[in-house]
Amino acid sequence: HKITKLFAVPSILLFLVKSPLVEKYDVSSIQDIVCGGALVPKELEKMVEERLKVKSVRQAFGMTEASGAITILPKNVKKYGTAGKVTVSFKIKVCDVESGKALPPNQIGELRMFGDGVMKGYLGNDEESKTAFDEEGFLRSGDLGYYDEEGFFYIVDRLKEIIKYKGFQVSPVELESLLIQHPAVKDAGIVGIPDERAGEVPLAFIVKQPNKNVSEEELVRYIEGNVIS
Repeated sequence: HKITKLFAVPSILLFLVKSPLVEKYDVSSIQDIVCGGALVPKELEKMVEERLKVKSVRQAFGMTEASGAITILPKNVKKYGTAGKVTVSFKIKVCDVESGKALPPNQIGELRMFGDGVMKGYLGNDEESKTAFDEEGFLRSGDLGYYDEEGFFYIVDRLKEIIKYKGFQVSPVELESLLIQHPAVKDAGIVGIPDERAGEVPLAFIVKQPNKNVSEEELVRYIEGNVIS
């Protein structure tokens, strides 16, 4: 018997794409990969499919407080970058971060969910339990995302990790997904640091591929040439 389905987190997918060790093993039996735990950029999904020759890379979105997967991309559906559709027994709404108002399709806000699998609260912590839910009883996820007209959900980033640059919200994951596509970059992480004029600016931490050289200036030009303003 050989493995046909693989459950993984994004860091494992990146390893499978970037590591030369993968070439030493036969992974051809894997046909379906389901990934959760953090956002998987569509660029990484395509890189995994290309290198491992798998039929599908599917994302799922969930929380411990909601007892597992809340959304998942159905089998045999090819749609990059989405965490799929809502699973049975759950409801999700996307709310404006400031007003809490429910938003229409393609508007980014906080994902909030309601359903049989959602917790009642945090044991022994009444204060945290109260702030975890909104006035309609929906659990606040702390994740930013949106849904399209077909009901597919897309995760943007963690609310606390968004970089506020000159009034704009910048997702670290979007910049990281660009950096890992550079042939000299093995892994990348983005954080926001204070800036007197802009409020915050992104700071990148880079792990270079072995025997590859790349300068800070080259990567800055690479990002400037690929980022959507």
